[in-house]
Amino acid sequence: MEIDHFIQNFEFLRVELEYASLDTREPVRVCRIGRCRVCGGRMCSGSTLPSEKTARGLMPTIFLFAGLAFRQFGYSLPAGTDSFQALFPTLFHKEDQAFAKQWLSEPEGQKLIELFRDDESEAQ
Repeated sequence: MEIDHFIQNFEFLRVELEYASLDTREPVRVCRIGRCRVCGGRMCSGSTLPSEKTARGLMPTIFLFAGLAFRQFGYSLPAGTDSFQALFPTLFHKEDQAFAKQWLSEPEGQKLIELFRDDESEAQ
């Protein structure tokens, strides 16, 4: 019954990362944030990523989970954002955004960006 309520009443708002700090090996949660159409309450559907990996080791998983959170259900990017690549660093705390931008410019980040672009062009 709870799952049916969630499916029927989830209004997507945004994707958020919930974490204390990337410097500590604590869990990171990739969360699709929405609101209940019935009561207006906050709803979260997401995945908690393993805490034993370093921040650098988690970046590909964060990128994929967050990207899929948008694409899986066809959610639009926020106004003023032209790509998931541009949105990605903004999901992090302000002090971690430079790290996320740097990671995107590295070969591993570029490879995932290309994977997303290829998938988008095949879908059209």
